[in-house]
Amino acid sequence: NDGQLAADLGVGRTPVREALKRLETDHLVISYPRRGTFATIVDITELADVSELRQLLEPLAARKAARYAGPDLRAELNSVARTIEELAHATEKPEKKALMRYDLTVHRLIYKAAGNRHLEDSLIRYDNLATRIWCLVLDK
Repeated sequence: NDGQLAADLGVGRTPVREALKRLETDHLVISYPRRGTFATIVDITELADVSELRQLLEPLAARKAARYAGPDLRAELNSVARTIEELAHATEKPEKKALMRYDLTVHRLIYKAAGNRHLEDSLIRYDNLATRIWCLVLDK
């Protein structure tokens, strides 16, 4: 219910409708006229399809990031890499959700560093779908 969401979030209905449209474009929700908007079913078999696309696009993003990333993004990537390296050698293993957050951070930084807004948007959309599936099966 977009009206209820808007009230709960303390914003107008227009930004909520726009957000729901974007989530629908990203296949994360589905809207039914006069019924409402619902989260889509998480289907683990979609992971293969999403991964196939990411395997094609992520090397392109990584190559472009290696060529075009500015000093600020490089510093941020190095900082995240150092943190992940420290986690790998820590005596106490980090929780799985924390590792997922670092995975998201690394991917998003690489996408951004590639300097291609369309490539970044596409990869974020596919990464969101994959992350949603991984979060569902994370504890299994």
